[in-house]
Amino acid sequence: MKKSILKMFAVAALVAVGVQNSEAQNQNNLGAECGCPPVNTRPLVDLSTVATAGVLNATNTVLTCNNNYLIKEKIYVPDGKSITINPGTVLLGRDLGAPGAGLASCLLIERGGQIIAAGTATCPIVFTAAKDILTAAPDNAVDNILGNLSTDGNNTNTSAGTTGGLWGGVVICGKATNNLLTTPSSPNNDAGIQVAGQPAGTGAVEGISNAEADTRTWFGGSDDNDNSGIMRYCSIRHAGDIISAGNELNSLTLASVGRGTTIDHIEVVSGGDDGIELFGGTVNLKYISMLWGDDDGLDWDLGWKGSVQFLFVLNRQNNSPTVNNIVDNGIEADGDDNTTNTAFRSHPKIYNGTFIGSNQNAVAADNTGDAGFNFKERTEGEVFNCIVANYNRGVVIDKVKTSRPGGPNNEAYHNWQAGFSTSGSLLIGCNTFVNAAIPLAIEDNATYTNIITTGLDDTKFAADGNVSVASLPGFDYIYNMNFAANVNAIVGGDKYDAVPDLVSTTCAAPSDGFFSPAPYRGAFKAGEKSWLSDWAILNIINATQGIVPCPTDINTDGTTNNADFLILLGEFNQSCD
Repeated sequence: MKKSILKMFAVAALVAVGVQNSEAQNQNNLGAECGCPPVNTRPLVDLSTVATAGVLNATNTVLTCNNNYLIKEKIYVPDGKSITINPGTVLLGRDLGAPGAGLASCLLIERGGQIIAAGTATCPIVFTAAKDILTAAPDNAVDNILGNLSTDGNNTNTSAGTTGGLWGGVVICGKATNNLLTTPSSPNNDAGIQVAGQPAGTGAVEGISNAEADTRTWFGGSDDNDNSGIMRYCSIRHAGDIISAGNELNSLTLASVGRGTTIDHIEVVSGGDDGIELFGGTVNLKYISMLWGDDDGLDWDLGWKGSVQFLFVLNRQNNSPTVNNIVDNGIEADGDDNTTNTAFRSHPKIYNGTFIGSNQNAVAADNTGDAGFNFKERTEGEVFNCIVANYNRGVVIDKVKTSRPGGPNNEAYHNWQAGFSTSGSLLIGCNTFVNAAIPLAIEDNATYTNIITTGLDDTKFAADGNVSVASLPGFDYIYNMNFAANVNAIVGGDKYDAVPDLVSTTCAAPSDGFFSPAPYRGAFKAGEKSWLSDWAILNIINATQGIVPCPTDINTDGTTNNADFLILLGEFNQSCD
């Protein structure tokens, strides 16, 4: 834990936190610094009234924080048009009461359309469920957009307070490349469907009924610099919709989105499936937080070749580590998810992530259970400088899948281990695994039950700078929050600390204009305010340690007293842990 403030400051600190949490209960101050009125006083505008059959009419539809906006169907931003969402604005997706039918409400940006959602640290943009704020039928909820709904009758998530799948989320379809083929061996492959009669690389977004017949849901092309707009300082809550295993809408779906698109400072809260899933494309992500989701944090597929830096994933808590549930991996990585053995495989670059799991060891329905990183289906890529805590298996790498053609040496393992034609295309280095019962698992069958790690594998794993430890100084990965109660119970729970003391690294991020110098492991720099401060759910509800470390003698006069505490409040405008 970070050094606590002295007892003489405790009462003042509690008063400051109490005020902060009172303000946060309804979050009615959202956007106040941008001149936005309180959230619960804003008129509700139905986006369907400015659309025809769900397609927005205006060349540029502008949403302001003077209103709240209801998404009660699929709202489409077509080719050549855009939607601009001003800072501090709230959008509310209605639960259509048909889980698994592919009918969920969502905001979908078509190929050639753009979303301009440029929030700020003081005025973020919130996409959440209508149940999260509206009190009138058919939503019947309370006025609270904190992202911690209690379980209700329409909830398929058994963990109270992390209600996901109440609407479909945000979908962006781009014109960048992917590896879908015109004649895949399996026409209904798990990730994206190649549209019959269309050029290779034309997919239909999963999680939507009859998507192959609806051109609005198609993605893919040849422009890796494609620009689908901006999403910055956006929080997406209670989204996702599952038709069947491998056929879901995620909180944020990025389908062949190009690198001209800006995605940074994104928070995903209580999603019904993956936090962010990428189907091909080249888009880059920076400063990403994904909390309490039902499935994977980051999931990639179909040849995605973007980059990520500063990524935080916190798994939903599990009532029993031996009971199967759908909480899964910190990262699930797929190369093509087809049976074609295409040479065009996913190859992203990931640096500076912190992943906190629930230590589940039961096998989940569609994957290995609880793994920090799960490298599947020939994926390539680079993952460096991460801290991975409380996952039963730190890294899982596929070695043998009988369903994959092309010979015995064509899996993710052969991209990672030395001595094969594709060796070196999957790099896993300078990562720290905390409390991992099995730091490295090499899977040799489709049921993910056989662990065949050899001494040669363990030697390579260690030589690449990966270490397995029981704990890290200043780092607490165990937490217990009462999501069924109100925010004060969450604050009063056993809070984790995601910011350890400095964990150094010898692996430098590429100097390519995207990555920032960060000579440490994990998503957060020790001793500084984290990039979650001031705007994210975790900071608003004070549900984590490490947001701001607690100094004592701030003015360095040799005495710790009220003068130091007042300086602290003036500097950070908040209390510390």
